[in-house]
Amino acid sequence: MPQGKRTYTDRPYNESQGVTVRSFALEYAVSPSDGLTLTAGVGRHLQRINSATTLGATSYLIGASQELDARTRLRASLSRQARMPSLRQLYDPTRGNPGLRAESALNAELGIEHQLDERTRLSATLFQNRVSNYIENSAATDRFENFSRYRFRGLELATTVHAGRTLLINGSYTYLQARNMDGSGVDDLQYRPRHTIGAAAAWRFAPDMTLSGTVEYVSNLPYYSRDTPPSKARLGSFVLLGVRVARQLPGTDMTLYAGASNLLDKNYQTSYGLPQPGRTIYIGMAYRL
Repeated sequence: MPQGKRTYTDRPYNESQGVTVRSFALEYAVSPSDGLTLTAGVGRHLQRINSATTLGATSYLIGASQELDARTRLRASLSRQARMPSLRQLYDPTRGNPGLRAESALNAELGIEHQLDERTRLSATLFQNRVSNYIENSAATDRFENFSRYRFRGLELATTVHAGRTLLINGSYTYLQARNMDGSGVDDLQYRPRHTIGAAAAWRFAPDMTLSGTVEYVSNLPYYSRDTPPSKARLGSFVLLGVRVARQLPGTDMTLYAGASNLLDKNYQTSYGLPQPGRTIYIGMAYRL
């Protein structure tokens, strides 16, 4: 072949695939005493792929919520959840894998909510999720694969403050430890931030006008090289700001809005070598039916 020339061929591509998902669930809640609520549920999920393969999974929930006093509530739950592979994960032309199995997750939560005063609510939640057959794109095969065992463990703190009748402020902090438990030597899951801090505020400065803003701080996103054995590094931390103003047209269910995301035009990555969009300015309209 002469230097610099390439040969291309055309290949007709016409493929039709079908997936049917059926879910059945039953949940029951009871309050055997003042301030105590017990909940139990069970579900069955079936996915039929091209009338040939049927995936099945069972889910359940056991939960309890107890008022400790007029302002404090304690809650706990244990659940098993299931998620079937999506059409893209099954049949994407380059990354699809029709042999995928359903994901399952065993989740445990323990949380407390406290009404500090009539304007301020605080909450804290400890959680642990053990996931089997997690579906993710594999760096080794460049297709979707089931990964055997992942564990997500952490703490979530949140607060909601009503500062007067026109200003609402929300704040949150999440500590996440995302681990690969299959013994492959790649311990931390890629691109799961260890620390995330967020805040949002909405101010109704006129009867039909709302100004809102968000700030998010993300740090400690691990990633691995494709060498053998892989080496670990971390992406840089970043802060994102957003702003939005909205006006509901009087006497209608229509809202006009304009805003900007990544207001400071921050250069940041959430995956190695793939920079995220810079400052984005948008306008739009929403209509509530």
